[in-house]
Amino acid sequence: MMSKKIASSVYLIAFSVIILFAHSKYEQPKELIVTNNNEQTANFINYLVKDCKVYMERLNSYRDFIFKTHPKCTKEFIESIEDDVDKIYIKNYANKDYLTAARMLIALLKDGHSYTNMYKNYCNKVADFYITCYNNRIYIKVPSKKYSFEKGDEILQIDDINIDDILKKFSQLISCDNTYNVNSKCGNGWIFTNVIFEYLKINPNSFNMKIKDPNDNIRTINMSLVEYNPKNKNNTQKNNDYILNDYILYKNVGILRLPNILILDNPNKVMLSKFFEDVKNKGINTIIIDVSECPGGYDDFIHELFRYLPIDEFNTTNNNVFKNNNKYCKELFKGNIAVLTSNDTYSCGCILSGLIKYNKLGILIGENMGCNSVIYYSPKTFGYPEETFSIKIAKLINRVPTINGEKLITPDIMLSDVIEDYKGMRMYYDNMNEIYDVVIKECKKRNIEK
Repeated sequence: MMSKKIASSVYLIAFSVIILFAHSKYEQPKELIVTNNNEQTANFINYLVKDCKVYMERLNSYRDFIFKTHPKCTKEFIESIEDDVDKIYIKNYANKDYLTAARMLIALLKDGHSYTNMYKNYCNKVADFYITCYNNRIYIKVPSKKYSFEKGDEILQIDDINIDDILKKFSQLISCDNTYNVNSKCGNGWIFTNVIFEYLKINPNSFNMKIKDPNDNIRTINMSLVEYNPKNKNNTQKNNDYILNDYILYKNVGILRLPNILILDNPNKVMLSKFFEDVKNKGINTIIIDVSECPGGYDDFIHELFRYLPIDEFNTTNNNVFKNNNKYCKELFKGNIAVLTSNDTYSCGCILSGLIKYNKLGILIGENMGCNSVIYYSPKTFGYPEETFSIKIAKLINRVPTINGEKLITPDIMLSDVIEDYKGMRMYYDNMNEIYDVVIKECKKRNIEK
């Protein structure tokens, strides 16, 4: 056993090595030659340095990927956050936590498209019920077959951790500063997995969940997660990969439903053509563009949609002026437009909504959207196979035009103001006609529908 004097020397040298390397501006540490008669101490220090070198290489690979990929990471930006980066590196030396360092760096970007992404194959336990997240509250969307709670019940606490703290830790874990990623990943069941429970220090085999029903009755249920079955994915959203963009004619209103990627392929071009042809033939004067589940897409879809609208030119992303030539004059729509938005409206869905409002083509009704008016997108993925998370970093940028700094993707009418005890759009995905009725009613009240 080392003497107290030798042990103190070891810890002092070790601490000095960590601080020295933390301030070395990320240069790789060299082998340290220790002139000490105690061979055990020398071996320990050299092991520490070698181990630290491996850690630095791993950590710098994350840092370099983030800074070289993201468009915000200019020389000026890096210099402005240099102290923060130093603190991130120093803070994570002792624990050798690569992922935390990467998450903290991503959190400095605040762009909506950069985040850490959990590998689903590391989840072997999930909940047997579905949840939804709205306004930092978690509700039961599809009840459990085993435990006694109902749709609309609110989850207040898991063990001794309240929901506010859970969402805060969860957003830190996935590096989210935007509504879309927190709500969608929370709602898709990520919180109720063995991976997240381990992070929160909750036993997946026995935990207490406190819930409140719509009558404010509160009760606590002891429960456990169940084995994950990939054939029966725990997913509260519709699978957008298999839902086509389409339209319906409902109560003399045309509703363009866009739950899938906005891409200008032949099916979407044909669908848009048929929609506006039917709207004209039926004499419909109001349309709803439903982007409440839109996960994103491409500008060319928006440009195609605008060809059916009576506008000669419009400001598109990055304040570029788009000449609206080759308009489809036979199906040109000159009526009223309402855009239905939600927390799940993301990326190109936000751009479409913002351009409708900016160019004064219609109004927005619904919820605040998933990300802001500066859209960083087209993320690249980087990670190591043995880790449970990868990181995604945006590499391109689009800016929605603004007027006097106004966030133009803010809805004109909030559904929470017109629906009593509103718990979010996801509670209505199985019956969207309820929402469409509200939108039509609000349009008429505000003389949007003439």
